[in-house]
This record gives sequence, structure tokens and C-alpha cells, in this order.
Amino acid sequence: MSRIKVLYVEDDPDWREGIRVFLSSYAEFELIACVPTLNECFEQLQANAVDIVIMDIVLDEYGTSGLDGALDLSVHYPNIKIIMLSSLDEHDDIFNEAFLNGAYDYVYKSEFEQLPNVISAAISNQQTKYGER
Repeated sequence: MSRIKVLYVEDDPDWREGIRVFLSSYAEFELIACVPTLNECFEQLQANAVDIVIMDIVLDEYGTSGLDGALDLSVHYPNIKIIMLSSLDEHDDIFNEAFLNGAYDYVYKSEFEQLPNVISAAISNQQTKYGER
């Protein structure tokens, strides 16, 4: 079985390194890159085949939105599953926007240990677990 190719988009260098280390302990995942910006995300996607993009919602001090990035990804790369990873919780409007913009799932950073199961579920299921958008 081939490894699941993952790209992580996160502006915080500590989170990029932490998730890189965490996912590297799972043989079924190949972390293609950890990038801090949407521009670098799209550069990686042009150069590499990716199955999953894990994306933070707040990407920099200028207010770049991973929600907008999820929408762009879902339009230009509809076969890639998007998992939002964010510290924003108890914000139903953000969760709903993520889903409407094409996210497969939403994981809170405080529960990042769920990522391997969520990634595996995303690969084995054609639809988001929440149904049609």
C-alpha cells in the first residue's frame, strides 16, 4: 500500500515542527512539506501529488485565512481532502464556513492526536463525514 501524502500549512514554526515530528512516527504517512503560507502551499501542490492538506485557519498576522485557502483548494484540487487544524473552538460559524469551503473535517489543536484517524478516514471516504455541502 502506498503512503498517504500530506501537506501541512501553518504559520507557527513550533506547530509546524511539532506536527512534522508527530506524523513522522506513522509509517503510513508521508509528510511532503510543512509550509507557512498559502502561496507556498500552492507551489508545493504544483510540484507534488498530495492526498491531504492540513490547514490552519489563521495563517499570519495579516489575517490570511485558511478558510479562503480551503475554498481555493477545493476548487482547484477537488480530489485533495482538506483537514482544518485550529485553536479556534466554540466558533460554529468558523466550523460551518470551513465545511462550506470544502473542508473534510475540523480538528482542534488541543486534540491533534486525532489527526492520524481523521487522515485515514478522509482517505477511505469519498465525502466529508458531515454529508454534502
